[in-house]
Amino acid sequence: MILADLVDYKAILYAMHTSEKDTNTAYERLNEHNNKWHDA
Repeated sequence: MILADLVDYKAILYAMHTSEKDTNTAYERLNEHNNKWHDA
C-alpha cells in the first residue's frame, strides 16, 4: 500500500512538472510572436 502511494505521488509530481514546462513553453512562444496582443 505504501509503495502504491509513492508511485501515485511520483506520478502526480511528474504530471505537475510537465504541465509547468508546457505552460512555460507556451508563454515563451507567445512573447516571441510578432502579432501578440498588447496585454499578453
